[in-house]
Amino acid sequence: MRITLLAAAWAVSLKVSAQAVNDVVSIGAGYTDQAWYSLQNGIQGTAPKNNWDLAFDVSTMGSTVLINSVTGTTLWKYPKNDTAGWASIDTNGLATWAPHWNSDTSWAYGAIGRYANPANPFDFDWGVYDLTTHSVKGDSLYIIKLANGDFKKLWIQSIVGTVVSFKYANLDGSSLQNASLNKASYTGKNFGYYSMQNNDTVDREPVSNNWDLLFTQHTAFIPTPYTVTGVLSNKGVQVAKRDYDAAYLTDNNYSTATFYPAINTIGHDWKRFTGTSYAVQDSLLYFIKCKNGDIWKLIFTGFEGSSTGNYLFSKEKLLTASAV
Repeated sequence: MRITLLAAAWAVSLKVSAQAVNDVVSIGAGYTDQAWYSLQNGIQGTAPKNNWDLAFDVSTMGSTVLINSVTGTTLWKYPKNDTAGWASIDTNGLATWAPHWNSDTSWAYGAIGRYANPANPFDFDWGVYDLTTHSVKGDSLYIIKLANGDFKKLWIQSIVGTVVSFKYANLDGSSLQNASLNKASYTGKNFGYYSMQNNDTVDREPVSNNWDLLFTQHTAFIPTPYTVTGVLSNKGVQVAKRDYDAAYLTDNNYSTATFYPAINTIGHDWKRFTGTSYAVQDSLLYFIKCKNGDIWKLIFTGFEGSSTGNYLFSKEKLLTASAV
């Protein structure tokens, strides 16, 4: 008997395209919004940057939690006790505690979750993984200062199945809120969001497979934490930067480029403030490899600053990877 294997059922067909398109993405005057962008299909969604405080990783094994640092939200891990100290929080000395920040290179490391003990594979920073129940039980407390200036104590209590349970209150224990977020409500997305100021969940981002770039403000470390306006890439998207390239307008040779997964490879430093306006770095291009294998070329042509929040750029699809 002879068996024929059709190994090409999902072979990749490569098609080359070379048509530059100019586009504009706006995050609003005063940088009020965030905008999720598909290189193939344009804007996929926008949302106010200040309508959330916590963002929970909703992937199957996700456990990290981002804070909305660009609104002034600040987080400290409580150093004086574990969860047994919930009722007796003491913030004397808080000014000397080191704040915890989201990573600016990966979506996988939020301010809550980034500081796990690397020597303990079961330590999730805010809690410990139980091999028997396959759940995470919180063992740490946090102090969080919200954008409105309120200080709260916060306890991420558990992840059981798809449900994250947590509670927060004023430092004296008043205004207690017992809250939860079900990852299953955000299928296909990177994060489920929560507003501690409004005591409610927020569904604000598009499905992850539908966007490549996030136009936004974020906290960078230059070297200390500082709010910048730039572009972050999605999970699974890789970016190559080629600067001081005299032939950048016609250079389409991505085959010699080195692609990086760091979400801030584009970042903010493709522009500089001249004192009255922004100037875009000359001779700079980016090659962007999307999740599906498509490769695009992106060149920034302008940035209008806080007056409009407009990013101006050209994009050109260099390679299409399609199933045949």
